[in-house]
Amino acid sequence: MGGHNNRGFCVERGCPIIGQSDSASQFIGIKASSLDDLSWFRPQMDIFTSEAQPWDFMDPNLPKFTEYPPFQNQNENTRNHQVRN
Repeated sequence: MGGHNNRGFCVERGCPIIGQSDSASQFIGIKASSLDDLSWFRPQMDIFTSEAQPWDFMDPNLPKFTEYPPFQNQNENTRNHQVRN
């Protein structure tokens, strides 16, 4: 995907906590490891499964995409591939 990537960092430690791409501005990625309380966090999908490590556990009940999920305003150059369980 083309475009610029924007990242947000912790002001105290400088570690990355959020990311957003101009080409997919409707999505904001939040690093779950940056959250103090994970009890409310519920994943909605697994993305970039084509890059997953063999030891990475993915919930079999979540939709999976080898790259980005489909966008509502999709153009010809966007590659989205849903993986079937």
